[in-house]
Amino acid sequence: MVTIPVDLTVPNMQMYMGTAMALCREELHRVPNFWNPDDTVVADLLVQALQGGTTDTMRAWLRESDEWKALHARE
Repeated sequence: MVTIPVDLTVPNMQMYMGTAMALCREELHRVPNFWNPDDTVVADLLVQALQGGTTDTMRAWLRESDEWKALHARE
């Protein structure tokens, strides 16, 4: 079992989810589709946050994704 190095309070969960949503908007120029089981980007970011990830490590992870590379190759 994974030890979660954060305090699981409602305000903290809102902060982690808000950070993940903001990163998705900033880096992928979209909001996630929570109804699509194939769109796991925010869930992946939330897991990273709960495991002690930072905004910088989550942003770096997004920038390594195929979706980010395809989107930014056109810019």
